[in-house]
Amino acid sequence: MIAGAEEYYLISFSEDRVNATREALQALAAKCGLDSASSERIAELSAPRPERHWQETTAWLFTVALDELLQDDQLEASIKATLQRAKANFSFDDLDFEQLCMNSRSQWDAYIRQLTPELPTSLSNWIAVAVLAEAKLDCVLRELNAEQQQHLLARFRGIAKSITRLDNDRLPHSW
Repeated sequence: MIAGAEEYYLISFSEDRVNATREALQALAAKCGLDSASSERIAELSAPRPERHWQETTAWLFTVALDELLQDDQLEASIKATLQRAKANFSFDDLDFEQLCMNSRSQWDAYIRQLTPELPTSLSNWIAVAVLAEAKLDCVLRELNAEQQQHLLARFRGIAKSITRLDNDRLPHSW
């Protein structure tokens, strides 16, 4: 994945190198005999997505707005129930990802920490802020029909605007 780089900032992100890494990761998943759901999730996570940053940002903002969405009187009970389940399923308040990252003694985790010496918990930060947020939002959207998704999006945009003070054109227009 990192092609032997000693620091994150020295990693090659050329299209050829990134594609080779994707293929190697998927081959490793197949070699390990992962179930199809796990293999599909790895493929999803590693797939080329030019809109990845926008999706991660939207998912993070969704997580920030979730408690307000749960209190929103304009959302129907079934949508709120879906939101509540996702919140419960992706609540890891009892886990301190940073501490787990810093206390890990594996060679791999030590290597990952030294890639960004100024931020040795960068991997745990990414998991907490991006990976879990996207998984939570994906979970919600899988349970809602298209009409419910659009209603949730409209309510989310209103709450997100009040939180961020961003103009409407800078808020997500779709999931």
